[in-house]
Amino acid sequence: MHELRSAVDSTMAVSLPAGEFRVYGARWHMLVLYASSSLLNAVLWISFASIDDDVATFYDVSVSAVNWLAIVFQVMYFPAMLFALYLLAAFDLRFTLVVGTGMGAAAGVLRAVSALVAPSAPHLGYAVCMAGQLTASMAQPIFLSTPAKVAANWFPVSERDLATTIGSLFNPLGNAMGQVVPPMVVVSTDDDGDNDDMAAIRRGMQRLLWGQAAVLTLSWLWTL
Repeated sequence: MHELRSAVDSTMAVSLPAGEFRVYGARWHMLVLYASSSLLNAVLWISFASIDDDVATFYDVSVSAVNWLAIVFQVMYFPAMLFALYLLAAFDLRFTLVVGTGMGAAAGVLRAVSALVAPSAPHLGYAVCMAGQLTASMAQPIFLSTPAKVAANWFPVSERDLATTIGSLFNPLGNAMGQVVPPMVVVSTDDDGDNDDMAAIRRGMQRLLWGQAAVLTLSWLWTL
């Protein structure tokens, strides 16, 4: 990434005719980076919806309380939008995306820590998980608001519609993944087939949350 930025900085020094701009091959790399970050933020939003009963058992809370782990994204959308607008106005696009992916990584780590806390203090674990959801919700508008800006900054006019479409599609794809994958990881049966085995739920939740935290952290490091 450092070599890429150095190459971009050096070529930017070359003067171009008015109304023209240089197109870099790295634009597709930037689009994949943005799209994958948007997908992961959507996964954070919805990943408890399809396993709400198991999550309720894990944190010893009601299903309604589990639903609030997703609802908080809608509650926080307006202040989060103001935060995203501030970042886009005060800083460049790259810094804004670094902040967004960094908040996603922090949210993933908080959720993973909640999986360690919950077995001994389930309500505290729920509170830590909610802190992670609040952090992720503040990053959501950064990804929902910027596909057109990513396209405008990196792509020629002939490719901007395609780039915007690709960037926009990865968020709903994340919604789908966030509902399909968790039931495959968190299975509320033990090896003997007994239902609602707490040990099985704990193992599944820890695998899910720590796996997501690892992927989110790698995504943040990718943007640096």
